Amino acid sequence: IIILRHFRCISIPAFRLSGVYKFWGCETDLWETSDGVIVCMHDSTIDRMTDGSGTISDMTYSQLQQYHIDTGNHVSDYSQDELVIPTIDDYLTICRYYGLVPFIELKTDIVEDVIQKLKDYGLEDVSVISSSYWNLITKARGLSNAFVHWINTSSTSMTHVTELSAMKNAGRSFNYQDMTLVPSNLNSQLNNLNVSYCFRAADTL
Repeated sequence: IIILRHFRCISIPAFRLSGVYKFWGCETDLWETSDGVIVCMHDSTIDRMTDGSGTISDMTYSQLQQYHIDTGNHVSDYSQDELVIPTIDDYLTICRYYGLVPFIELKTDIVEDVIQKLKDYGLEDVSVISSSYWNLITKARGLSNAFVHWINTSSTSMTHVTELSAMKNAGRSFNYQDMTLVPSNLNSQLNNLNVSYCFRAADTL
């Protein structure tokens, strides 16, 4: 079992700290503004994490820049300039500088644009493209050899394992909230298929 430390982030200070503390990777979600700028935010709206409100896809990048992240650990320690909503360029610049693995979750079809950005920054081969939407995983594999990671939060079944094996350089998550229920042969099954895996929602020792 390998435990990989990574930050789940949406702010520039958090991205930087994941590098300063030498984490393996830095996870973020990406969305696209109405004028085609890709930004980092967990939700499709800015309501929960900033001092503004609205749906990202309905707003221009200029409109988004009026608002600042106001939710999270130690936000008061940072300036307003540091708490702007980051772009994918901010994120990838920091990942490249610190040698962090970009761990990108996609919830909408901006696959082609994201992969092009990874290529532009020379990070395609070391990145993870993650999604709970199977169609986005298959699209990513059709466009790139980057590692693809299917998030399955509602099942412990072996759904799509065969397809991930055929894709190569691929993995998936399992939702075992009670780790005693993990089948004893799961590791050998997935190793034989050359499919990497992780557990979600297993937040106890």
